[in-house]
Amino acid sequence: SHDDGETWTSPIMSPFNDGKPYGGASCESSVVRMPGSDTMLFSTPFASGRSSMSVFASRDSGASWALLRTLDKGPGAYSSLAPLNGTHAALAYEAGNDAIIVDIVAGA
Repeated sequence: SHDDGETWTSPIMSPFNDGKPYGGASCESSVVRMPGSDTMLFSTPFASGRSSMSVFASRDSGASWALLRTLDKGPGAYSSLAPLNGTHAALAYEAGNDAIIVDIVAGA
């Protein structure tokens, strides 16, 4: 939307992870835009069965996405990203019976 949600453009398909299939889990993920940049981060368990917590980055406002980092190949679900500054974000997520918080370097 270019008018604060009054109207919407048609969705655009974006290349994701070099065309690799999305095994993704059926749970909440998170997307944030880094302050003052076109960089966006997306966190999700990337394998079936809610595992392999991963963070993807877009350097072009969501037009394309690439794997930034696989944080944990074990159980992972319900992630939440929060920008800390223009180059770092915090990620909190469920890892089995534990809650994990990590610092992600998003880059400039």
